[in-house]
Amino acid sequence: MLKDIIWGLRWGLQMAAGFSLIAVVILAFIALVPGPPAELPVPGLYLFALYFGSGVISGTLVGVFRSKLANRFSANLVGILAAVPWYFGIRVLVSGWGNWSAIDVVFLVVAPSLVGTFVMQLIWVQEHRSGSS
Repeated sequence: MLKDIIWGLRWGLQMAAGFSLIAVVILAFIALVPGPPAELPVPGLYLFALYFGSGVISGTLVGVFRSKLANRFSANLVGILAAVPWYFGIRVLVSGWGNWSAIDVVFLVVAPSLVGTFVMQLIWVQEHRSGSS
């Protein structure tokens, strides 16, 4: 089980690093645009903390459920579950803990369903090609 959790953490931290790289590119672009600096909805440091904190949580979840990645359907369910911390964190970071609207709830269901299944399919294909799952 520990080996699977470490495997999942590696994936979670790779995703966090990828999202952080995208954020750095966006922040650099914002800094280079002439005129007054654009105001971000959240401080950049918080965004990186969210990415890496969520990467650890999501990676741990994927590692714990690694044995369930044998078929695409269960891999999709694990991917959705693993993506929820990212999107929950984004919602809390941008809007705070209170006043959840119906749109916030829909976002927390739809976004992880789309992104979680996409990312988990990438992982599933790679794992089944290499024969390590």
